[in-house]
Amino acid sequence: SFDIVPGHLTEDLHLYSLNDLTATKKGELGPRLAELTRAGAAHVERCMLCQAKGFICEFCQNEDDVIFPFELHKCRTCEECKACYHKACFKSGSCPRCERLQARRELLAKQSLESYLSDYEEEPTEALALEATILETT
Repeated sequence: SFDIVPGHLTEDLHLYSLNDLTATKKGELGPRLAELTRAGAAHVERCMLCQAKGFICEFCQNEDDVIFPFELHKCRTCEECKACYHKACFKSGSCPRCERLQARRELLAKQSLESYLSDYEEEPTEALALEATILETT
């Protein structure tokens, strides 16, 4: 069913042709898109590759219920990182993935700063060692 639908209907959310607008007025486009949505959801449910692209809710950890951003009735997507969670699970207002990424950024920044400071502190010592080596050889 995807082969007979014009590509712009499946690739761009906000792009419609004049034919699409005419079909909308006649009441034909809505049912056609609803059928396309059902076919797409059925494909995703059966396809192993598509299932691998789904999300497991980090709150409930239910691996038997893979969720997708298009499942608006049961999924909430984080505005920042686009991770998906069950609507019923996402009550705290804070996204676990965003928190994890922020903690990682802070740790990397701290490690980078410590590395920079230790490099800066080692320079005089290295200079003295090099100077001592030069004096010994002369």
